[in-house]
Amino acid sequence: MKSIPFYFMAKIKTILLTALVILFTLSAGCRGNATDNKTVTVSTPVTLSGNVLVAYFSRTGNTQTVAQYIHEIVGGDLFEIVTVDPYPADYNECLNIARRELQNNFRPALASQIEDIDKYNIIFIGHPIWHGQTPMAIRSFLEAYDFSGKTIIPFCTSGSSGNNQAMATIRNMSTNSTVMDGLLITRAAFSNARNLTATWIDGMNINTVKPTDNM
Repeated sequence: MKSIPFYFMAKIKTILLTALVILFTLSAGCRGNATDNKTVTVSTPVTLSGNVLVAYFSRTGNTQTVAQYIHEIVGGDLFEIVTVDPYPADYNECLNIARRELQNNFRPALASQIEDIDKYNIIFIGHPIWHGQTPMAIRSFLEAYDFSGKTIIPFCTSGSSGNNQAMATIRNMSTNSTVMDGLLITRAAFSNARNLTATWIDGMNINTVKPTDNM
């Protein structure tokens, strides 16, 4: 069997490389339109300006503490998401109820309402991680208002769980909004929560209308 001359091998490699470059370019072009009319996730520093709402759901007070740190830095209005039926103080009992709500896709009724959501264009949404997910109260909150055209900035606290599933839920329920990368503060890092929060916000370069009265 005769060997293939070197210059033929070189030409074949050139053709294959050219084909791969064309294929990659076409593929990238298709992906570029994938977010049309859908949630856009932003991970690079951007400049945001406007009216801010810091909304949070908190059972033990940890998420509330982070919400207060955010409010100190960016101002705006501070709003607590409260359910009509409070969750029990007992940890295990609370988790059992949260599990049943998640399994049944249940939406707890909310006792607190925002009078004018339209005046806010930057909305921080905070919550603890329950069973690796957002509490169902956050889903009630997301379905209660129209967030189209707004920038949503999630933050959460947890014992040790990650926030990937929670972020995915917020993205999926916030179509036609811009969703920034979220902040996660675990129990092990909570003693440094103020500094972690400040560093996270500095990376977003937010210019806001400074503090108003709490809601």
